[in-house]
Amino acid sequence: MKGNDLHQLVKEGKISAKTMERVNVAKSYIEKKYSLKKEKEEEKKKDWEYFNKKMEELNLSNKEKELIKKDVLHKEAEYLRLK
Repeated sequence: MKGNDLHQLVKEGKISAKTMERVNVAKSYIEKKYSLKKEKEEEKKKDWEYFNKKMEELNLSNKEKELIKKDVLHKEAEYLRLK
């Protein structure tokens, strides 16, 4: 339902102004939550791209790269569990 439709329902008395206010607060909360989540995912992606680039610059073997990635992922999981 669009914002204009909700305003029309308030005018018609089908929903209260308080309900409309709750809808707007919930919408704002959800938009902010997922915006922050998207930003964190983009930042994490950039960090991994930088990490992979640095490993390429070090001329590591594929086996070494996999071991390092596995260690980083393990440490990241530990950190997230502690949060």
